[in-house]
Amino acid sequence: MNGRCAFLAACAIALFFTGAHAPAEAQSSATAPQAPASAPAGWQTVAGTLEDLRAAHGVTALIVGIGIGDAPPLVAAAGQSITGVPARTDMHFRIGAMAIASQTTILMQLVDEGVVALDDTIDEWLPTYPAADRITLRMLGDSTSGYADYESDPGFVEAFENDVFYDWPREELLKVAFARGMLFEPGTDFQYAHTNFIVLAEALAGATGTPYPTLLKQRIIDRLGLKETEIWTTAALPDPPLHGFTKERGIFEDATYWSPSWTSFTGPLNADITDTVRLMRAIGTGETISEASLETMLTPATLGMNINTPEHAFSLGLELLPPWIQKTFFFGGYGGTAGYMRDEDLTIVVMTTLGRDSPPGENPSTPIFHQLAEMLGR
Repeated sequence: MNGRCAFLAACAIALFFTGAHAPAEAQSSATAPQAPASAPAGWQTVAGTLEDLRAAHGVTALIVGIGIGDAPPLVAAAGQSITGVPARTDMHFRIGAMAIASQTTILMQLVDEGVVALDDTIDEWLPTYPAADRITLRMLGDSTSGYADYESDPGFVEAFENDVFYDWPREELLKVAFARGMLFEPGTDFQYAHTNFIVLAEALAGATGTPYPTLLKQRIIDRLGLKETEIWTTAALPDPPLHGFTKERGIFEDATYWSPSWTSFTGPLNADITDTVRLMRAIGTGETISEASLETMLTPATLGMNINTPEHAFSLGLELLPPWIQKTFFFGGYGGTAGYMRDEDLTIVVMTTLGRDSPPGENPSTPIFHQLAEMLGR
């Protein structure tokens, strides 16, 4: 399964364009319309070379959004959603781990409100869970709890690939994870695991007496005015959908409507590119939390644990790659990278769908993200 793992110019309008209408294999160029005067230097380069970028990376579709401050983002698309249907900037897709950063933002909101503390152990709400009296909310947010990941369990992988439409109950996912035992003593090491964020969501629901989907809708979607973002309850995507493709089962196939239930509370959001830019900036600026809480999120307690370094660290649901605050999401044929640069108040989001020759275990959006940043002089 995939995922196994200086300008503050104000843009008065959003710029929309799509690539040519031919199938992705035959597309050769896309023409960008005149950008507004307030657009950043480099935008015409980005827009004018988007089809070339798509072809060079072999992806089926490429959608990008660039936000300058809180102005409407510049958005563009190239390639196709499905055969004969061009990719468009109003298409919806799954934004995966953006929901994890949303979840840890909710955690910090509750810390600000005095409802919970980061050092609270989860036995208050989930007393039967392994090591519940030693695992804190912060450990869950940092992936230092010691819980194993169900997603990499061989039995789970086999079951998933045999029935990609199965509706996975949350309890079944946790049963798989807990059966693998603890990886290490809580708080002593780092290992990313989806399990942490299912448990964290349950703890937040317990602390507030509010179902987690309601917390997510009220505290993130509604508060930020994300009109094109929804919490999925089925495999359906809102119209118009961006189709995703993968070869993880050995053939190139449409994975759009594979059940996303295995992501549970770690990835329950669908959105379009504009809302994804808006969400990434809100997370990066700490729009809904205190400055102190934002600094806590940006000060990794994971340094020195496993792969975490000052150059690339995981901290309370965020990936810190200075100067970028970043999230990557990659599953079901979709690959996305979203980043926010505080000094420039700049947001970049890249969404791709895999192509026929895309390695199923590599997220093609990340190198494209860095190429776009370089085009913009960042």
